[in-house]
Amino acid sequence: MKRIDLIKKLEAMGCQLLRHGGKHDIYHNPRTGMSQPVPRH
Repeated sequence: MKRIDLIKKLEAMGCQLLRHGGKHDIYHNPRTGMSQPVPRH
């Protein structure tokens, strides 16, 4: 799965970009309180 496809699925489930890390972007779902790192490399 390509990175952009994963981001679209996360955003469709209500996740929002929380912050940019060193090599990952962190997406957070406010409904569940869970965070998911997405590699940027």
